[in-house]
Amino acid sequence: MQLVGNQSIFFEKLEIFPTQIALYLDFPESNTHEIFRFDDIRIEDVMGNIWSNDGIHIIKGSKTVLYFESNYFSEPEELKLKFSSIRTLPKDQLKVVVDLKEDHIIQAPHDGKIKKFYYDKKLGGLFFDIEVDKRDGYSFFQVFEQNIYDAQGEMHGNNSFSVSNLRLKENILHQHALFFDENELESPITLTIVDYPSRIREEVTLKIK
Repeated sequence: MQLVGNQSIFFEKLEIFPTQIALYLDFPESNTHEIFRFDDIRIEDVMGNIWSNDGIHIIKGSKTVLYFESNYFSEPEELKLKFSSIRTLPKDQLKVVVDLKEDHIIQAPHDGKIKKFYYDKKLGGLFFDIEVDKRDGYSFFQVFEQNIYDAQGEMHGNNSFSVSNLRLKENILHQHALFFDENELESPITLTIVDYPSRIREEVTLKIK
């Protein structure tokens, strides 16, 4: 078990296959933060050779599995797992609530990164301007879960979403848009965050072999 920013991460096992490496993780329910993704997790040997996460991130029940390039045909004497940044958010800030009539954000994460919201009824789209780090400028990810809930608790699934880059002098914004077939969505609307540009930064090195 490893503590990162007071959050527990269990690195349960590492499986090496000819074409990939699978790392099994578990995040306890007792964690105060939801851990979305590792920014720079990698496996390194004593010679400085690096096997990077190939971007595949799969959830199997309560387990998360990260996949890496495989070192199956090499036999390093020592392997270390390294990372320095994880995207995460307090669990009590995962819900975003917006008023469609007033284009007003009722509830959002406390860091203020969601700068603007508006609803375009003709397009059937919810638009959010979200401030991101410079490292995220051209690295797009989906912030919201596909399903949203209206004032009556009825679920609506968006049929598409898009992310675009808005560069300003002071900061960089990503505009996230979710589109729906329904002509009428009963306000307020509740969305759930599944990834977010908020980070815990800490240098971590674990010996795995």
